[in-house]
Amino acid sequence: MDRQGDARYGRAMTGKRILVVHNPTAGQASHRRLEAVVARLRAGGAEVDLRATSRRGDAERFAGEADAGVHDVLAVAGGDGTVNEAVNGLTPAAPPLAILPTGTANVLAWEIGLGTTVARVADTMLHGRAQAVRAGRVDERRFLAMAGVGFDARVVAGVDLALKRHLGKAAYLWQGLKEAWSGDFPMHELEIDGRRERAAAAIIANGRLYAGRYLVAPGARLDDGRLHVCLFRTPGRLAALRYGLSMGLGRLNRLADYEVIPAERVVVSTPTGGPVQGDGDIMAALPARFDVDDVAISLMVPG
Repeated sequence: MDRQGDARYGRAMTGKRILVVHNPTAGQASHRRLEAVVARLRAGGAEVDLRATSRRGDAERFAGEADAGVHDVLAVAGGDGTVNEAVNGLTPAAPPLAILPTGTANVLAWEIGLGTTVARVADTMLHGRAQAVRAGRVDERRFLAMAGVGFDARVVAGVDLALKRHLGKAAYLWQGLKEAWSGDFPMHELEIDGRRERAAAAIIANGRLYAGRYLVAPGARLDDGRLHVCLFRTPGRLAALRYGLSMGLGRLNRLADYEVIPAERVVVSTPTGGPVQGDGDIMAALPARFDVDDVAISLMVPG
């Protein structure tokens, strides 16, 4: 790429070496976004290596093999679940992690102010800054945005993947309505930094946002080394619908039966065998321990 072509973007050539991990079987819209970002990276002077996954676990393995001596940035194309997989493979030798959002909710992209536009995503890889963030953990597995037990975990466990590919977020809405109508609502026993609590559901938030751009934990930050436990105290389908409507309207924190408690360590003991979701994928079953990882992760954020 010559300097005249690069001047279209108003940037100097960077010479960065960027490894992009992607799923070749993703939909056409994801492929178009990937191709557009890669084209912009190369126009900006970056050397881009593409590495395709072929099965679940590949993103984690590729992240574990990534070496800062070979690449300056490790970019993961996909949604929060794919990024989560890579995060669980990162080693101290890995280059900073960048997000190339092509998923359903892209919570992390919104959390760090990245968004989803091609120009901003590519510019962050080329000229952004590396920020140290702390991942949460479900037992020994990392999550970056949030984990959940109760209603939302059952929705994640029950959503039809084929429907998700065709409908995106609407598949979760449909499954949520089905769960609210037909599901039971067992209470959960929690221990939050030694304090005992009961709730119908809980989101263990590492960041402020949930399911895209919905605010659940206003005081949470990816770099503060704490979790924020969001307690939905009232069981039942009407309460679930009320919580969902309040979240959509940005009024969740006005509810008297909703509370956010900052914490360093959380244990959820019951109901035994209940699903635990992390970053939008099922990660474990109850009982489970939640805390903050000791080792920071280097994450590329807009400059």
